[in-house]
Amino acid sequence: MSLHLPYGKGVFTADTGGTSIRTLHKETSVQDTEDEIIASALRSPMGTAPLRSLAAQKGAAKAVIVVSDITRRTGAQVFMPHLLRQLPDLEITVLFALGQHRAMRAEEIDEILGVQARRRVCVLQHDAQSPEDLLAVGETTRGTPVIVNRAAMESDLLILTGAAAYHSFAGFGGGPKSVLPGISAAESIRANHQLVLNDPPGEGMNSQARAGIADGNPVHEDMLEACQLVQPDFLLNTICGPDGRLVGASAGDPLMAHQAVCRQVEQMYGVPLSRRSDLVLVSAGGFPRDISFYQATKALSHSERAVNDGGTIILVAECAEGIGPASHEFWFGALQDEREIDRELRRNFEIIGYMALEIAHLRNRRGLRLVTLTGLSHDQCVHVGMEKINGMGVQDLVSEAQEAIVMPSGSDTLPVVG
Repeated sequence: MSLHLPYGKGVFTADTGGTSIRTLHKETSVQDTEDEIIASALRSPMGTAPLRSLAAQKGAAKAVIVVSDITRRTGAQVFMPHLLRQLPDLEITVLFALGQHRAMRAEEIDEILGVQARRRVCVLQHDAQSPEDLLAVGETTRGTPVIVNRAAMESDLLILTGAAAYHSFAGFGGGPKSVLPGISAAESIRANHQLVLNDPPGEGMNSQARAGIADGNPVHEDMLEACQLVQPDFLLNTICGPDGRLVGASAGDPLMAHQAVCRQVEQMYGVPLSRRSDLVLVSAGGFPRDISFYQATKALSHSERAVNDGGTIILVAECAEGIGPASHEFWFGALQDEREIDRELRRNFEIIGYMALEIAHLRNRRGLRLVTLTGLSHDQCVHVGMEKINGMGVQDLVSEAQEAIVMPSGSDTLPVVG
């Protein structure tokens, strides 16, 4: 049997020999075109008037549309023309929700928006470190300061867009994540993300701050409070299949529409699993999900639910842009154990540090062997706690096992053990 797994913008193929393979994947059958999916969502928004009417009711002259960056597949090139047609007379600014990601290049902006839409709008890239571009609007009940992009707050009409997918500790993408972390200050992001940690210090990660959990998830609930303080007017969230094609969408009231699209994600990509395996082979899903190790670890987070303690995970991820933020040198290099990482995260939370904590947990507490087929060097792999392997090595590990679970799009698919 041959396996074909996404790898960067290409495919990795492996022969599994006689190993019994269980594939965790759902084929999403959608009859409507991408344009029909978006048009339908905008035609019947949840809890609000249609966007054109909403703009008229507010007497809006200028609108800000918050859009995800290059690390997310959202279908923006499809939905942007639909949004712009709803707002023909408004001055439109597209605000890229970078959070603390790097700024995008001009060609990446054109790729996301499409050249025609790019010509129609003004483009801003959020800077979480720029005080003059930020505005304080309040504080959540958990003490997170809500400091957000000034342009968003000063708009007549604030529209959130993004993709709903499983998120390793916020529960789901899209929705309030467009505000926090998307267009929030660095200090707001740090305060919110620290909620992933248990109290007292040294007790590791909060078991409720996991993919697929919204209610009771402190990170998600804090994000939601921040979003409600900002009071966006409208939301359009999409669902993208493993090939990047739009397969679902919901629009309207930011809370109602996001809850609806999350239910669709669960139906489409929550995969029942009756028993775990000693070996899991998982692809991050190809570009852009494996653009860096920083992004690819989402697939690692999902796949660990499918592996037995003491088992092996093989992560297939090209990582063309390397490991990720430069601070990985500190988080993976200077710190030696979970308690040290935990203590430092409470002083200065970074997601790359959380990833270091998660990998230490998988290796030390669960006893997992973490292996990767990647473009990273041997030394880079050792640095982040992974074992580099080539294509033949992958085939050998799989063919030597009695059975293996294979996840062709691990960033999207969530094993639901029952």
